[in-house]
Amino acid sequence: MYVPEIIEVKESLEKMKDKGDIANWELPYENLLTRRSAAIFFVDLPKGVDETDNNVWKGLSKYDDFSFRSNTEKTLSELKFRITFSKEEYEKNSGSNGSEKLELEKEKEERKVTKKKNPVKRKNTVQKSETKSKKTASKSKVSQKTKMVNTD
Repeated sequence: MYVPEIIEVKESLEKMKDKGDIANWELPYENLLTRRSAAIFFVDLPKGVDETDNNVWKGLSKYDDFSFRSNTEKTLSELKFRITFSKEEYEKNSGSNGSEKLELEKEKEERKVTKKKNPVKRKNTVQKSETKSKKTASKSKVSQKTKMVNTD
């Protein structure tokens, strides 16, 4: 479908790719789109490019409600970043250009790596609960015996 505002973004992405700012980009289901705010673009940056402050984000910020975030779902594309131009996504992505959310995602990922390197040993909680229930059962048997003794 011919949608001028989508074509404008596609041309910008292609220029950035030619300059080497973008390694690759995709626009799934392009033929179904009727407006830019419904489009979800996906982008890979070249190795060594700063993921939070670069020419791609600066260049696309001229479009209304531009936002980006890591493509964690990987359902529509395998590329690393998801770019949208919808008000809802803009608000969801911290109301910024996505860099704040991206920093939080990096921190979470670093914590996961640290946990894998230094796993915390935890006691088996199942054994504790089984022990508690055995103690409770023993106490109730004792109280039943006590009741029998008291009734005689």
